[in-house]
Amino acid sequence: MHIIKLFLCLNILAWMFTSCGGSSFSATTDAIIAFDNTKGTCTVIVYSAPERTEYNKIAIVPAGIISGNLDWYSGSAVFFFTYNITMKDIDGFSFNYIPELGNDQIYRQINANRKTTIRIPSLADTIFMPDDLLSDNSYLLIRNNSSYSVSLFRGIVAILPDNLSYHEINPEEWGQYTITNNFIVSSYELQYSTGFIKFPSKYILDQQVYDLINFERGTVYVFSYNSRGYFSLDDIKEIKLINTADSK
Repeated sequence: MHIIKLFLCLNILAWMFTSCGGSSFSATTDAIIAFDNTKGTCTVIVYSAPERTEYNKIAIVPAGIISGNLDWYSGSAVFFFTYNITMKDIDGFSFNYIPELGNDQIYRQINANRKTTIRIPSLADTIFMPDDLLSDNSYLLIRNNSSYSVSLFRGIVAILPDNLSYHEINPEEWGQYTITNNFIVSSYELQYSTGFIKFPSKYILDQQVYDLINFERGTVYVFSYNSRGYFSLDDIKEIKLINTADSK
């Protein structure tokens, strides 16, 4: 009876290896792969599944290099990409961009006992229209140039920065925030040592004065706060290909 159960388990495992996701691959690593990001302008994270979890992360490949060799399975394979985008003239800001379905992946046949180098498409190659916004979110970058800690609040709730494990932005630090809903500027305040300060209600762009009422989707806002209590909007950029770092 135990032999029969073992036989059934082995057959089930063999079926899973040969039919998972419609791809065929060897049950053991018998090939080598590498990822070529020499034509890229940003770091790319490579995954083996569209869920893009830590479990199926394969490699992180900075712009301009080829990854190290990785043991892999022969057969058909699909690799999924996430692009870590930075912006021109905005130090410290980055966000992960997943291209539209179809442009976010590549299929390759991996041959046994050989090395296969997979070229990662450049960011520009994944975008249908160069003028498209690359995010539906707004992003705030707050630089603390004061001598005490500050925190961002929405109503009575302190917001945790994307890049920190604590709510306070310490002196000389910066906090990055993703706004996915409630884009009304007046909903947010900055807490400092003795109270709260509202976001600037106006800003100057190209020598024109504009009202700051809503945080627009697909836009990065760079603020700074100093020890004199001055909370200013220093830069605004739409998240488009032309504004990404190292774009031509």
